[in-house]
Formats: sequence, structure tokens, C-alpha cells
Amino acid sequence: MASANVIAPFDTYDSNVETIDSYLERLDAYFQANDIGQGAANANDAVRTAADKKKTARLISCVGRFTYGVLRDICSPHIPNEKTINELCTLLTNHFKPKEVAW
Repeated sequence: MASANVIAPFDTYDSNVETIDSYLERLDAYFQANDIGQGAANANDAVRTAADKKKTARLISCVGRFTYGVLRDICSPHIPNEKTINELCTLLTNHFKPKEVAW
């Protein structure tokens, strides 16, 4: 008998197929659809931290080997699991979509 809490897998990130912005938008929708890290707007800090940890864990588990390796490198000397979901998304965005330098 299947559990009601089973979460469907999410794609790994492939920069040859989609932009990091598109991937993170779809990931956010995935979080919402699967009730991952969702909480009330008036939740206390402990509840928000727990919700953030669930999102962080899910991102780490689904980005794929290559992107996780990149994430480890850009988080160094820390590990990705020590960062918040927002920090990880910012790091990935800055890496895969660097700002253009005006000459």
C-alpha cells in the first residue's frame, strides 16, 4: 500500500537544457505542490527553520551529482547542508547565471 507522503522525484539540473532561473522556479512550485517546507505566515522561527531545512535537504537530494559537486565547491569551506535554501539558490544563480561585466 502506497503512503500518502510519497513525494514524486524532481529533475536534476542540467544547464544545457534549462536556465537556473527556470529550474528554481519549477523547484519552488514542486515544494508547494508537495507541501515541502510550507508553513503559516505567522509561524515562529523554529517552524520556519525546520521548513527551510526540508527545502534545503530536498534541493540537495535532487540537483544531481554534477550540480551538487558545483554546490560543494562554491560553498567551501562549508557544506551545502549548512546553508539555507535562499543561500543555496543565490549561490547557484550566481554560478550558473553570472552577472555581465560592463566594459
